[in-house]
Parts: sequence; structure tokens; C-alpha cells
Amino acid sequence: MSATRSRARNALIVAALTLFIAMVVGVYHLLFERLLHDLRDTEHNALELITSSLRGEIKRFEILGSVLATNRELLQFLRAEPTAESAVHINRKLEEINRSTGALDTYLLDTTGKTIAASNWRKPINFVGENFAYRPYYQLAINGQAGNFFAIGTTSKERGFYVATPVRHGHQPVGVVVIKIRVEHLERLWKEQNRALSLVDANGVIFISTQTNWRLKTLQPLDDQALSSIRETRQYLDAGTLKLLDYTRRDILSPTDTIVEMGSGAGERAVYLQLASAMEEANWTLLLHTRINDVQRIALLGTLAISFGIAGAVIIALAIVYRLRKAKRRLENEQRYRNTLESAIAERTRDLQQTNQELLQTQRKLLQSGRLAAIGRFSAGLSHEISQPLTALHSYISNTQQLISLGRYADAEEKLYNIEHLADRIALIIRQLKIFVRGDELITSPVSVRSAVAEAHTIMQDRIDKADASVEIRFPKGDVHINGDDILLQQLFVNLIANALDATADIETPTVLIGVDAQDEQVTLEVSDNGTGVSESDLPNIFDPFFSTKTMGRGLGLGLTIAQEIVSRFGGEMSASNNASGGARFRVLIPEYRRTTP
Repeated sequence: MSATRSRARNALIVAALTLFIAMVVGVYHLLFERLLHDLRDTEHNALELITSSLRGEIKRFEILGSVLATNRELLQFLRAEPTAESAVHINRKLEEINRSTGALDTYLLDTTGKTIAASNWRKPINFVGENFAYRPYYQLAINGQAGNFFAIGTTSKERGFYVATPVRHGHQPVGVVVIKIRVEHLERLWKEQNRALSLVDANGVIFISTQTNWRLKTLQPLDDQALSSIRETRQYLDAGTLKLLDYTRRDILSPTDTIVEMGSGAGERAVYLQLASAMEEANWTLLLHTRINDVQRIALLGTLAISFGIAGAVIIALAIVYRLRKAKRRLENEQRYRNTLESAIAERTRDLQQTNQELLQTQRKLLQSGRLAAIGRFSAGLSHEISQPLTALHSYISNTQQLISLGRYADAEEKLYNIEHLADRIALIIRQLKIFVRGDELITSPVSVRSAVAEAHTIMQDRIDKADASVEIRFPKGDVHINGDDILLQQLFVNLIANALDATADIETPTVLIGVDAQDEQVTLEVSDNGTGVSESDLPNIFDPFFSTKTMGRGLGLGLTIAQEIVSRFGGEMSASNNASGGARFRVLIPEYRRTTP
């Protein structure tokens, strides 16, 4: 019986270990596939950008070739009998174009494939006189097609892209202009991105690569047809020098994605994710190789972490079984503590609720007190906005009574007219104040600033006389107009003059200066006084509703607020400051009204 139990236990352990190992292997493959998928997405995005950049570089020189092919001087040089003077001129022209574009070489071929002008004509080894009829780019271009080709120069022995464009007279090619593009700077730029990039031709020859030991090697054995084509076009000078790269395909993930193993040339081999981007326009393929060692390492570390986590979970489970009783006692103690804590929290919550109710009651009392204080201030100074015309009205009524008693009825009739005018004004002021309260839309029209100042001065004349104040008005030549409302503009000046008179009430010789100016389609209105000015602490609040430095009963603290609101409705700005010589200054900027001529 004991032996049977032992065998069963051993079988269970073996089954558990087998299941654990299978799980570990499965986790590793899942992590590896996930990480590899993310790597493929990232590298595909990078490869698309690099491919677009390469196409753009080639397209730039194709456009340049098309422009050169339509050059009148090149066409005339091809059609006429070349002279030493014309040859030097064209050579210099190609030399300058080559220098400005950054190309490796730029040269011109005739219908036989002979080079008749070249940018490298000054060099000891140059293309002038060389015949490149064997090059595929020439054969395509002389037949009316654009020709792109990669090769090692038979004269310069330098690698390069060749972009060939036919030069036509009418529809007939009479020559070919060729631009040879440097490839070293592409390798340098790619290498700076820390990426292994290679450009492969249709025969599988790597002709550009950031990996020096991969250049001019093949990914597959070359058949006789490929070797014959390379020899005929002299693409790589000696086809026999092209060696097979140590390269093995391990896993094909998709038509463009492959896992490959490659040798470094020093006996080391590495596994790469190979992504391919086809460039059909030139029958090339751009390859991006990314080592997957990091992916394998991260997948392995992740698998180990999960494995250790599972092993730890098993150990923890065993520990939990052992500590169940101890945990139960601890939970009972915690429950007692929790009950005590909940009772304390409930009691504290009741205290907080009671305190909150008391605060709400206090807040309501404070709000009520604030409302009463605001109503008190409003009641104490309700006549602020109409006190000036009412004072003038009272004066006119008294004068009218005296004139009637003296029998001066004509003068009394004039005073009655003034009384009617002031009564209308009070009604209009009330109407405008109702506009502020209701927020009605303001109907504007061109308003004379000069007339508004004169009306405001007339309204305030009685107060000015009683204050024994001097009012100086400065106007530019002619009149100034703004787009606004005449009553509101008069009220603006009335409020500012009244404010200046209040500020100079304790001054021996009170003076109020009203200035008007118009420049650059902007009207500037200034009202300043020689009073005590505004303290720096009050300046930020000077336009606030109900803000006043006056004693109770001498205004609502709304005069400057209404003035600022009027300016705002006119589309202007208002500011307050102190004069250097003393006193306050209020400046208003309002757009000038200009009559447009049809």
C-alpha cells in the first residue's frame, strides 16, 4: 500500500514537472511572438520612412535631369558641330550644376554613347571621350525612356546611382544627360540612425550597405545569365569578385518579413529580422536587418519571471495553508478594531454634520448682511447719476420763478425750454441706465465728441460755478466723431467731470482739464484734475461696482463703473492713473468714426 502511494506521488510530481516545463516553453513562445510582432511594426514604420526618403532623393535628381534635358544650350551643343570654345562652355556649365546639386558627376552623351561634355573635365581622369553605350541607362534613355542604374564607374571606380534622361529635338532623342549620385552619404546617414540597411539589385547583389563587409556580396548564387548581364554592362567591373554572403533563411514570416542568420566575417553568426521594401521603379529591394537577440533575451527574462512567479505562488499557497488559523485570529482582532473605529467615525461624522449646519446658517446670515449693506449703499447714493441735471433743473426753476415775478416772460420762456431739455435728459439717462440693467442691444450712430463735451459742460456748469473750478477744454482742429450714442457719450463726460470735481473739492484752485485728440483712426479722451489723485492700492479697484472713496451719501460708487461700461459698449478701453504733478487722470481710447466714400 505504501509503495503504491509512493508511486502515485512520484507520478504526480513527474506530471506536474512536465506540465510546468510545457507551460514555460509555451510562455516563452507567446512572449517571443508578441515582442517580435511589436518589433516588426516599429521597424516597418522606419523602413517606410527610409524608402520614401530614398525615393525622394532619386526623384530630385530625376527632376533635375528632366530640367537639364530641356536646356537650350545642351540641345544646341548636341545638334551643332562642337567647337573647342562651345565644349569649354558646356563643360563649365555642367561643372557648376554638378557643384550646386551635390551630384558625383554630370555628363552629356551623344547618339553613339560618347561623352562630349562632363563636369569632371578638369580632372586627369575624366569622362570626356569615353563611350558608355554598353550601359543599360544609356540604352534606355536613347530609346526615349528614363534610365536608372547602379554600377561601379569603369573610369572613376566609384559606386553611384545613374539617372539618365533623353535630350529630344522634337520627339527624337539626340543625346542623353546623365547624373551620377553619390551613395556614400546615404550609407553614412543610415548608419547614423544605428540601423543595418542594404540596397539589393535584381540579381541579389548588395551594392549599398551600412555594413562594410556586406557590400558587393550576393544573397544567392549567381546563375550564368546574371553573370553574363553583369559582364556585358560592366556593372561591377569584375563579376568574379562578387562573393556569396554567409546568409541563411530560417523562417519566412510573410512575403516581406524573414528571420535570417548571417555571418559577420569573423566567424560569428547572428540572427536578424529581415524586412524588405520593393522599389519597382528601379527593380531594387531595400532590406532592413534588426538583430533579435534583445527580443530573445527579453522573452527569456519574461518567461523566467513568470516561472518564478508561479513557483512563488505555489510556495505562498502552501504558506497560506499553514497560516490560516493565525490569519483567522488576526481577522477577528481586526474586526473588533474596525467596529471600534467605525463607531468613532460615526460619532465624528455627526459632529461634522452639526458643525456644517452651523456654518451654513452663519453663511446665510453673512450673505443677508452683505445684501443689506449693498442696499444701504445704493439707497444712500441713488441720486448720483441724475444729481447734476436735477441740480441744474432746480436752479433753472428758481430763476424762472424770479423772471416771471419780474415780468421777463421771454427770458422765462428760454429757462422753461432749458427745464424741458433737462427733464428730457433725465428721462434719457434713466432709459440708458435701464439698458445697462437689462443688457439691451445698443444702437449706435456717428456722434460728435465736441457736441458731447459742450452738452456735458452745460449740464455741469452749475456745479462748476459753485466749486469755483476752472475747466479747460483742448480740441484738435475740426470735429472728431465716434460710432456710439450721444446721450451715453455725454453721460461719460458728465461722470468724469463730476468725479474730477469731487476729487478737487478740498483744493483751493480746482482745475479740470479735458483733452481730445485723434490719430491713426483712434480717438483719445482724457479728463484730469489737480486733486489728491488715487492711491496705488485703490487703482486696481477703481472701476469696481460700489467701490468709492467718498463718504456715505456722496455717490453710489457707480459713476466710474458706468463710464467704463459706456466705453466698453463703444468698443474702447478706459484706464486710470496719476499725473506726475499730482491729481488723477482718466484716459479713454475709442475707434474713430470715418465716413467711407463710395
